[in-house]
This record gives sequence, C-alpha cells and structure tokens, in this order.
Amino acid sequence: MTPKLLYSILFLLALLTQTSCGTSGVQSKIEGRAMDGADLLTDEEETVLAQISQDLERKVGSQLVIITIDSLFGVAIEEYSLRKASEMGLGRKYYDDGVLITVVHRNREMRIEVGSGLEQILTNEKSAQIVRELMAPRFREQKFFEGLQAAADTIAMLIEDHKELLKKRP
Repeated sequence: MTPKLLYSILFLLALLTQTSCGTSGVQSKIEGRAMDGADLLTDEEETVLAQISQDLERKVGSQLVIITIDSLFGVAIEEYSLRKASEMGLGRKYYDDGVLITVVHRNREMRIEVGSGLEQILTNEKSAQIVRELMAPRFREQKFFEGLQAAADTIAMLIEDHKELLKKRP
C-alpha cells in the first residue's frame, strides 16, 4: 500500500469518526468509548468494548462510554459519574440518551449512569441488576473485561430492542 493511499484512508476514517458522533450537530467531547484509567484491560479488550459502543451509536444513535479509574479520592461515585457524563456531553442533545458505566477499582464501586431519555429502557432496577448479576460476579473473579463486555452487550441489546421508546424532545 502506498503512503499516499494509506494517508487518504486514515483521513477518511478520521472524518467518518468525527461526523458519526451524534446527530445533533454539536460535537461531542467524548475522548474515547472505553477509557481504562485503572489499567484493568488490554488494548484489544478496550477496542472490543469501544466497538460495542460504536455499533450502538451507528444503529440507534445512543452513546455508551465505559470508564475505569483507580480511585475517587473521596468523591461519591454518583457525583463523579454525573459530572463526567456532563463534561463529555454524553448522549444526543434532544434525546439525552447517553449511558456511562463507571468502575472504581480501589473503591470496588460500579455505577451505570443513564440519561433521562433512556430511563424507560434502562431503569434503575435494570441497571442495578446488570451490576449485581453481570458485573459484580465477574469482577470478584478479576474478570473485568468479561463483566464489562456482558454489561455493554446487555445495555446495547436493551436499547436496540426498545429504540421506539426514545422520544425526541424539543
């Protein structure tokens, strides 16, 4: 492959990635779909999780981000997750359909933060069930990728299967 062709392909991929982040016309501040600050995942595992998120956004428009951090340093996980989702502009503007999975390794805490546009699909009870039944048992066995993949797959499936419940707000 010639360098010119390679650069052209990379440019087109970058352009496609930029234009596919939401449909509101406002550029999202999402740095990555799977950000492993706690170093629990391999690069390949991060790529798999990011692909689940990108597939969901391509199919439905909803955005899913997974973050692992080492410690909260005294901040409540609820506060951290809400602030992080807001900073990233997670979810489409008129749908508020973002999901943030936060894992705090040292604190042994997990949270699924759900935008208000998804609350009929991904209820508090369903989110708690995903944490309790899919993530926690695998995390206890140090199988972080398996737990996150199961959670991401389940969330994506629920949103895809019930996308008619997403309503555009004024």
